[in-house]
Amino acid sequence: MTKTIVVILALALAACGGAPQKEDDAEQTTHTGKIVGATGGGAIGAAWGWSSAGVLCTISGPLCAIAVVPVAIFGGLIGGAAGSIGDAMKDVRANQERREASEKSGQPRADTSARPGG
Repeated sequence: MTKTIVVILALALAACGGAPQKEDDAEQTTHTGKIVGATGGGAIGAAWGWSSAGVLCTISGPLCAIAVVPVAIFGGLIGGAAGSIGDAMKDVRANQERREASEKSGQPRADTSARPGG
């Protein structure tokens, strides 16, 4: 039973990994919001499930796990989704600032150009 759980957890962890990207092709993105959201959501979900389980956790560990684990997973999913939305907004803002900076630096100002005949 323990080996099965370890294998399932290892497969879930391996599935979370992303394919490597080339630095030239990939935009600079951050995943901190997603990580913090999923971790915080899972922890809060587990605490909420543990407090709701009450007597089930006193009676038996598996009964407690039946109540706590699904709520922790749900909390992690919701937190990860909210964090990824925050990351997407942050990346959009950073791309806009980068684009504006490149547009400003790409064209010389009108008053610095050489004058004809002189």
